[in-house]
Amino acid sequence: MDRLERRVARSFAQAASVYAEHTPVQAQARTRLCQRIDEHLHGPMQPWLDLGCGDAALARQLQPGWGPGLLLDIAMPMLQQARLQQDWPALQASLHALPCRPGSLRAVFSNFALQWAAQPQHLMAELARALQVGGWLAFALPVAGSLTELSAAWSQAGRPPPLRPLASSEQWLQAVRSARLRLLHQEEAILSSPHDDARAALHALKHAGVGVYARPPGLLGRQAYARILEALTAPDGHCTLSYRVLWLLARKEQA
Repeated sequence: MDRLERRVARSFAQAASVYAEHTPVQAQARTRLCQRIDEHLHGPMQPWLDLGCGDAALARQLQPGWGPGLLLDIAMPMLQQARLQQDWPALQASLHALPCRPGSLRAVFSNFALQWAAQPQHLMAELARALQVGGWLAFALPVAGSLTELSAAWSQAGRPPPLRPLASSEQWLQAVRSARLRLLHQEEAILSSPHDDARAALHALKHAGVGVYARPPGLLGRQAYARILEALTAPDGHCTLSYRVLWLLARKEQA
């Protein structure tokens, strides 16, 4: 586990008990992902994996049509939180070292987790290796062009944006093609996350895991932090953040 992954694991471990309260965009993306899965796939199809499962909200939503699944996440407290509601097999592991034998999975599903992969092509190759011939991959994730409001606010305050770069939609599409997976469906949309104010928005980001770290206000200084809050605040006092989200469904059709 590298330095970034350790930081991600700590962040999710601390947020495990309140994660669902701060992730409305993830819920929107998950709902649409499940709709697309229902339209294109026909379960039950086992074994299947919820990759980067978090609190297992996706797995629970898929369970009625797909039966029990496997849970995998980098943060053990997240897995513990997930198993409070769904007592399924669970693995703590990194996206960069998936404990999956070749051809061992019938399907892999993921919602707002794959953006943590350092190399999309490497991850897609690993997932293709783990899938059976005829197996499915379906995921939703934020891509480049997300959280432009945050980047603009930090720039207006004269500070470098605290953003971890996200891969573009084209990079993910290329990764799917390079893994020799057949693309069955793709779509992209902007999803909005409204907040009561800018402070609430920055607080929620700490628990959302969208590939962004808002630096603690103390490291910014009061004046810079105040400018950032002002830049993020709409005329009505609220704050809305936007996410560019990509949905992809692909199938492995050759060994």
